Amino acid sequence: MTGLSERLPILWHHGGYAAGAALISGRQIVLALLAIAVVSVILWIPVLSDRVMDFLSRNSPRYAPLTFVAGLGLLVIGLVAGIRILDIVGASMIGALVLGYLVENY
Repeated sequence: MTGLSERLPILWHHGGYAAGAALISGRQIVLALLAIAVVSVILWIPVLSDRVMDFLSRNSPRYAPLTFVAGLGLLVIGLVAGIRILDIVGASMIGALVLGYLVENY
């Protein structure tokens, strides 16, 4: 039987280092924190989506006609001038407007 004054060796592969003999490694702690962050973000997405849809629903009647005219203008200028990036930007603006209308009303 060992007395209180004797040191007991740690017989694992860390051999004498008590900090190295921990049951949970630093990598496992980082992975657990990362998993907690991912779950938190996944649970936060519906709240963020609701706030964004509320903001867009309030402001879309005011800015939808302006966005359509600007997108159509860029598309026409791009087609006439032969500048492909203006075609893409104009079509994307009109497409985003149509997609937003569909998401809001259906």
